[in-house]
Amino acid sequence: MFWFPDSPTSHQPIALYELGMAAAEGAALVVGANLEYVRRTNVVAQLSHVRPGLHVHSTLADTVEACRAAIRAAR
Repeated sequence: MFWFPDSPTSHQPIALYELGMAAAEGAALVVGANLEYVRRTNVVAQLSHVRPGLHVHSTLADTVEACRAAIRAAR
């Protein structure tokens, strides 16, 4: 699970790198990025190329719920 909060001053480059690695490796992913996160457009665009159809959630609550649903489905 990756969550990118509203952060006007931090781009969180290490988390972005880790997301790219996980996406490229085919790991199960749940991703969320606040609508005000400065790199949200990049997260959505890049994931659309590597993981077409992967939804990037807009709230932490939706991201956590999607993660819980993914865990339940994997059991």
